[in-house]
This record gives sequence, C-alpha cells and structure tokens, in this order.
Amino acid sequence: MKRQPLFVVLVVFALACWAGGRVNAEVGPPPYVAAAIADPARPADDTSLDASRKPGEVLAFAGIKPGDKVVDLMPGAGYYTRVFSKIVGPKGSVYALQPTEMDKAAPKGLQRLKGFASTPGYENVSVLVQPIAELSLPQHVDMVWTSQNYHDLHDPFMGSPDLARLNKAIFDALRPGGIYMVLDHAAAPGSGVSKTDELHRIDPAVVKAEVTAAGFEYVGESDALRQAGDDHSLPAFDKSMHGKTDRFIYKFRKPIRAASAGQAPVPTLFHRLAAGHAATQRICRIVKALDDELHRLEALPAVAEAAGMRLLRPCPGNGLFASRIAPVRTCCAQRDAHDA
Repeated sequence: MKRQPLFVVLVVFALACWAGGRVNAEVGPPPYVAAAIADPARPADDTSLDASRKPGEVLAFAGIKPGDKVVDLMPGAGYYTRVFSKIVGPKGSVYALQPTEMDKAAPKGLQRLKGFASTPGYENVSVLVQPIAELSLPQHVDMVWTSQNYHDLHDPFMGSPDLARLNKAIFDALRPGGIYMVLDHAAAPGSGVSKTDELHRIDPAVVKAEVTAAGFEYVGESDALRQAGDDHSLPAFDKSMHGKTDRFIYKFRKPIRAASAGQAPVPTLFHRLAAGHAATQRICRIVKALDDELHRLEALPAVAEAAGMRLLRPCPGNGLFASRIAPVRTCCAQRDAHDA
C-alpha cells in the first residue's frame, strides 16, 4: 500500500476531530462553559445580565477552555472574570488587569474584584493594577480578553495611550497561536474614534485595523450580540439602550509562525534522521504544507459559526502539536538560507 505523506494523514485526522466537534448551535456551549455559567456562586447582579450578554454563545466562540491562562483586561466588576475562573479551573489562571486610570474613574469595579479574587473557589484569580502606559502583562498566556472597554483606550481620562504599543504588548504576551478577543459597543461605520467619549462606542473597523497592525491575524466575528435595531446614535449607557446596544465580537490570533522570532532552531531532528540535503528539503516541504493546513484548520470554527454550527470541544492535542511545528519551520527556514 502506498504510504501517504505525513501531513495528509495528520490533516485528515484533524479534519475528523473538527467534524466530530461541530454541532448545531442549538446544542449549546461546551459542558465546561455551561457549568461555569450555571455556577450557583455567581451573584444575582451577574446572572441578571446573562440574557443580554449571552455568555454561552460568546465564550463558545472565544474558545476558552480548562487549563488556559487568561488576561481579563479592564474587567469591570468581574462579570467575565468569575466565569473564566470556573472554566479554566485549578490548572488555569485568570489575571484581572485593571489600568490605574480606569480604577480612578470607576473604583467600585476594582473593589468588587478584590472582594472575590484569591478567595476559596477563586484561587486562580489574580488582580493587577498598573498604569496603562506601563502595562506589564503576564507572559505566554492563551488569551487576552477585553469586553466593552476597548473604546475607553481612546478617551481622555485614559491619557490617550499609545494603542500601537499596547496592542504590541498584548501580542508579545500571548503564546504563538494565542487569542485576542475584543467585544465592544459598535459606533456607526466610518465614525472612527470620534464617538468613544461621547457615546462609549467605537467603529469596529478601527479596532480591526489597530489590532492587525500589531501583527495579529483576524480570525472572525460572532454576531451573537449584534442588534439590527440599534442606529448607533445613543450612548451605550443610555437607559433605553441597556442590554440592547449593537455589540461586535472580534477574534484575533497571534500567528503560530511568530514563534520563530528569537527561537532556537531544532537541527537535532535532521541529525537523528541522518537526512541529506534532498531529504531535508523534502521534510521541510512536508512541514510547510502541514503548517499551512493547520492555519486553515484553525479558521474552521469561524466558518462553522457562520454556517450555524460551533465547535463543541477542541481537538485533543491539536494546540500542542501545532506549537511544535513552529520550531521545525524555523529550522527549515534557516537551513534554506544556509543552503542558498
């Protein structure tokens, strides 16, 4: 029987994993997300917001899972922080990172956060308070999340931080393949950042442009919180708009190839195979093809979402395997340069 190239076998396996994990949206979020939302320890103030915030759909799209390390940037009173804590579990970590400027503007949120962080049941939650211009994010995290606050980064009370520097700091803090989620109130298309202070809204196109400029790949968008009836003219905090604003949810990813920057090559792979030049080039072509296929596979959840389906559970080992492809690609690139 003719042996299939390694990347074909693995791609077929990965496709099977994705197919096995896709279900109709009516089935609901993954069990660990559903359990976190149903946690009886959640305060009534939080659960009363569930109908309008749809945390099951939103977090299923985000892809947060047990064991993850998550930064909840500008966490407010901790609505998502509590849910993150229960999803990632004892092997994961949640860093509630509050800029000093926001604490001065809305101190009650931080008080509520500190009231439950590091207490029994929330031992995996740490609260960090830092000036926005000097943020020092935990390293090698799986996700950075910000909800309904990205627009504030353009407001005068935040000191107009350097968004390019901030988004690059977030990029650097994420592991290769890590996710950056931005959920916010939408402003009218073409309005840019002109309404961030007045209406607490931001043009989604600005967010996409600023984040991708830092090196992120745009993965997709969930329309779970879109509101066609919102004409974007009223402030997000207007009583008539409570829970009814048009909100966009963008998902960005740090490219797996970003692991190659400053990473040591892995020449031992080729030494063990005793590979000559021709064999080395063939291995590199296979690895490159596999790497490209993995990137396409990672976009499948967004495609499934658009088709009314969602990923029920992650493919076991996929993230670990993908993270190990990057250093091999680095070695291939360096050998190509050397051979040239």
